[in-house]
Amino acid sequence: MAFHVDAKGRQAEGNRDRPYPAISLSDAREIATGYRTTITKGGDPSAERGKDTVKTFADCAAELIATKSREWTNAKHRYNWEQTLGDSYCKAIRNRPVNTADRTHPKR
Repeated sequence: MAFHVDAKGRQAEGNRDRPYPAISLSDAREIATGYRTTITKGGDPSAERGKDTVKTFADCAAELIATKSREWTNAKHRYNWEQTLGDSYCKAIRNRPVNTADRTHPKR
């Protein structure tokens, strides 16, 4: 998909990273409509791209448990992981973005 208007009326290409087979035509139209709305309100659609939210430790722990739980043969494994990565042991870092973590965090 390519959207060829930027906030100042100049031509600009958008969404090159998701070409047609990866995104349906109806989804591409929705994205283009969102871009037009942003432009109409005086915004810049390209500024909105790349503003991905950073996952927290809690998000990553939940993903890990959900992924690994398929391999576990009994419910106690799940319980142990949830306790270990939950508030019982990791309360201090659960809401911290993972991109800010370093070796000193568990010591704080």
